[in-house]
Amino acid sequence: MQRENNDGRHETKSAKDGGGKGGPSDPNTRVLFASPTHHIPTTTINITDMDWDDRAKSSNRADSLAWSGKLSERAMEGFLSVVCQIPVISRGLHVAYIPHYGDSISRTFSSATEYFHHVADQDLQHLLKQPNSIDNIDDARSKYMHRGIFKAITSHFVSNQHDRGPFKLVCDDMRFGNMLVNNAKDLKIVAVLDWEWAYTAPYQMLYSPPRLLLIKKPTHWDAEDHPPIPYLSQYKSQFRKFVQILEEAESQRERDMGTTLADERMSSLMRKSMDDGKFWFHELIYSCFESADNPAWAAIREIIPNLEELSEISDTEVDTFVNDKMEQLRLYDMEWAALKKEIDREAAEFEALERKIEKEDANEI
Repeated sequence: MQRENNDGRHETKSAKDGGGKGGPSDPNTRVLFASPTHHIPTTTINITDMDWDDRAKSSNRADSLAWSGKLSERAMEGFLSVVCQIPVISRGLHVAYIPHYGDSISRTFSSATEYFHHVADQDLQHLLKQPNSIDNIDDARSKYMHRGIFKAITSHFVSNQHDRGPFKLVCDDMRFGNMLVNNAKDLKIVAVLDWEWAYTAPYQMLYSPPRLLLIKKPTHWDAEDHPPIPYLSQYKSQFRKFVQILEEAESQRERDMGTTLADERMSSLMRKSMDDGKFWFHELIYSCFESADNPAWAAIREIIPNLEELSEISDTEVDTFVNDKMEQLRLYDMEWAALKKEIDREAAEFEALERKIEKEDANEI
């Protein structure tokens, strides 16, 4: 956000991440969504126009992505006016990548199904190899079971229409704090920053309802807040506003182009994603190690009531995993306790040295 100082200079600040001025709970939210030339829905439409290589890409290193050149000059102008440029895609599709665990550092995927299964495998490797990935016996059992359930439900949430592409640019860390606006009155977005977590992904992830409509991401909505906060109803209220503005932007674009959009409208796809549960499935893709009482799992359980019956993991396999993880956790806690003791000792020695030096300096004065 730009704030004009008394001498006329402008100080650039990011849009607030809080619920205050310019946040989702503020009346100016509609202005931020609907700023005439640089509103969020228009940026979404411009990104939608960008077709990358015909595969989803996975990379743990800084890696340029091949753009297919299908983006119109008009759309590229609108996109670059907000983003400026995206020189590299640094994270790729590896969720929680762990060196030496799992398969190769860089991969591409020809379908959404293949990619989602890969994410499930990555999360499982992370769960297996990270010593403190569980809290206790019940947590270990639940997380292992739900890794199997996740793979079993993938086919339920894959869009048959878009399973084989196209693949689009997705940034799963997009939020108000990444946006610069011109001033507190106009809230015109002049730049979108921090594309570190951008990558090519299945199209259905792009038309998933935006995570930024509330400050907290959906997987962080806490049912134990006191007093309770109706996160879902608040989110749906903001979503209705967002889709309304998106529809207006789509209609305006059709008028400007003198034609109707060839593909199904983004606004319609977003509504379907919310209604059929893809939105919640994608939240599990973005996250890992989510417990069974997480809002995303709770929502999916309403769509598929017999969720727990879908896992093909045997009780023996679960018991083996739990025993192994509890031993890992025991050794980890021992190592951390010893390390913490050493850290505390060194900190105490440093503080004593500081006091000694301060005392000597005071005596010299």
